[in-house]
Amino acid sequence: MSIMKKVPLKWLTLPLLALATVITSLWLLLLSVDANNFKPQIESTIYDRFGIQLSIDGPLNWSINFNGLPTAALQLSNINAYLADKPLSQNEPLFAHISHLKLGIALKPLLNGTLAVDRLTVDGVDLNLQINRQGQKNWLAINARHHQPLSNERSLENASLGDPSNHTLIDFSLDTLHLSNVKLRYKDDQQQNFHQIHINDLKANTFNLNGQAFLTEAIISYQQNPQELSPIELKLRCDLSLMGLLQPSPDYPRTMTLRDLEMTLVASNNKARTIALQGDITYRLNDHAFVFDNFSLKTKHSMINLQVNGIPTLGHDQLTPTIDLTGKINVNSENVVAEATNIEHWMDQQSRFDVENEPPIALSLEAVVSGQLDALSQRLSLVNLKAYLDDTSIKGTISALIKPNQINTISSLLDIDRIDLSRYLKPSIIGKKTELTQQTVARNFISTALPLTVLDRANLLLTTHIDSLIYEGITVSKIRSGIEVNDGTIKIFQVTAEALQSTFDIDAKLLRHQSIKPQLTINASATGLDIAALLKTLDHSSKTPAAPLVSGRLNLTNNWEMTGSSVGDWQASLNGNSKASIQNGRLYADNIEHRICQAVAEIRQTKLSHAWPSFTALKASNLLIDWRRGHGKITDFTADLETLKIAGSGTIDLSTLQFLLDVNGQMIGTYHDSINDYLSDPACAVNAEYQTIQWPVSCQGQLNNAEAASCHINRQRLSDQLVQLAKKQAKTRVEDKLKEKLGDELKQLFNNRLEGLLR
Repeated sequence: MSIMKKVPLKWLTLPLLALATVITSLWLLLLSVDANNFKPQIESTIYDRFGIQLSIDGPLNWSINFNGLPTAALQLSNINAYLADKPLSQNEPLFAHISHLKLGIALKPLLNGTLAVDRLTVDGVDLNLQINRQGQKNWLAINARHHQPLSNERSLENASLGDPSNHTLIDFSLDTLHLSNVKLRYKDDQQQNFHQIHINDLKANTFNLNGQAFLTEAIISYQQNPQELSPIELKLRCDLSLMGLLQPSPDYPRTMTLRDLEMTLVASNNKARTIALQGDITYRLNDHAFVFDNFSLKTKHSMINLQVNGIPTLGHDQLTPTIDLTGKINVNSENVVAEATNIEHWMDQQSRFDVENEPPIALSLEAVVSGQLDALSQRLSLVNLKAYLDDTSIKGTISALIKPNQINTISSLLDIDRIDLSRYLKPSIIGKKTELTQQTVARNFISTALPLTVLDRANLLLTTHIDSLIYEGITVSKIRSGIEVNDGTIKIFQVTAEALQSTFDIDAKLLRHQSIKPQLTINASATGLDIAALLKTLDHSSKTPAAPLVSGRLNLTNNWEMTGSSVGDWQASLNGNSKASIQNGRLYADNIEHRICQAVAEIRQTKLSHAWPSFTALKASNLLIDWRRGHGKITDFTADLETLKIAGSGTIDLSTLQFLLDVNGQMIGTYHDSINDYLSDPACAVNAEYQTIQWPVSCQGQLNNAEAASCHINRQRLSDQLVQLAKKQAKTRVEDKLKEKLGDELKQLFNNRLEGLLR
């Protein structure tokens, strides 16, 4: 016999009967209440609270869910929302459209005839936020005077669609919230901007506006134009806390807090790229205070850690509050080139970097963040900045001033110890191509307009100190530079540096205006510059380097003015002057002394007794060039040679790099110390009485190639001089007769009449 008593059947059937009774009562209640009777109540409540007119065009239906305890829901469809300032008869533009809306109904208030919502499901929403050409925002038409102030005695109950005076906006709470296919469009006709946020799916349990945290998960996409095929997708998960988010009263605390945030941004244009964000964020609507705590941004190659507080310095009742920023930032990137490429891809721009073939460039940075934010401007600074770009140490400060509808201003003061630009700037591959290709590339570069419009993006005030800068064999040290750019114009460009055992000083300005061509002014000087080392360093061709045209120590001063937007324009419009002096130099075009000695020996009917060097030794020389429209006129050229003094003039054409130089050599001695400590050559010895003769020599060729240059005696000018001398020696002879004799009988004439000249 079982020790358990049999349970009477009636005790098992009573709960089932009770449940059936409740379901039947609920069903009968819903059948007895026409859901469409709530249309006016819903429409009037939304109007009273928000100032928005609703037009519910679809029918209202009841639905019952018997999954667990029975629940009831009210289904609505085809809902249009208009702003309340204009009646519907005036064709007020559509503010929002909702395809399907499902309101979960609380049963207890429903038994008392009150429609209270505890669940909300929305599918298919179009919300249009618009700023017209006059700057008016349509959402500001939502009338704040419809909102009711908060009463401290009121309990935080679920949202009710009954008498609006019984509840406030913070009373709104839901057991579940589910949004899908929600499109938020923002169009600014004044600034010609368009943005669209598409909430594909959003779920939240125990959603409320009273500050209690609830888990939120969402999938959202963003695009900047309706035709964009690859929008940015956002996945979010966090514990979200909202306090009085829609409460208009300035006395009630309104905050939004995201704890344990996990957010991922994915851009799928060409190749998927991901940015992951984590941390805690708190934002207070009353006075716009905010906190980023343990916040991090992570990409494939980099990590940014940020801790920032936004502290209001004016009361929350001010119309334009000011927020002081304090915090710190840390950046670590294993490859900044790859990150730059990713950014360009995010912006749908073609990358300028070949990431696959470039070595990774590492960057680490830490700095103190400070600044001020208000409605009129945003000031941001990175102070106590310490960074490493590979092995290069960088210290200093960077600041930015951002104003609405104005060009941003960026300033910096940076100290850099040592940087090798050869690590980051690859040498030109032009030299590896054929000569014809080299010429084509060079012409294209010279004629292509420079991207001067980049100067319009920001006003700059940059000061940089670099201890040592290296590029392709050149070491430039003690660089001190200052750059000021204002409204697209370079007002100040000043650089001093030491390189090639020389000191450089550059002062330039670039004036840009819509009504005129860009005007460039350069005042530059170099002291003690090694010419040969400079020319050798600048030669990137694959050919065996030719001998430079000139070597020695150069002191140079340039005062130039140019107009145009390309290197070719600047060359063609170059005006100004250049002044140069060379100490202990060499002219490799030819040996001017040798040419003059050859002329003397020819006239004396003698031969030079020894070999001469192929270059001209310049003990000291000075040069003045007057530039007009890219053509240089050498107005004054003087030089001291070993046995000569020369002076002359010439021309320089920058477009072809051709030069022409006409000089006169005056004998000052017969020793050539640079070769031997004896008479330079007995064959060209000149009587001291006649050392005032000007021996004319012409040189021409290319500035960048000594092999293509040469010098020769200008026989016509020499003949004219000798005629004048012959007239002095032989007064009975007339000039015409001398000219006839200077042809075939030149040697005999000098033997007979000028034998004292050339002993």
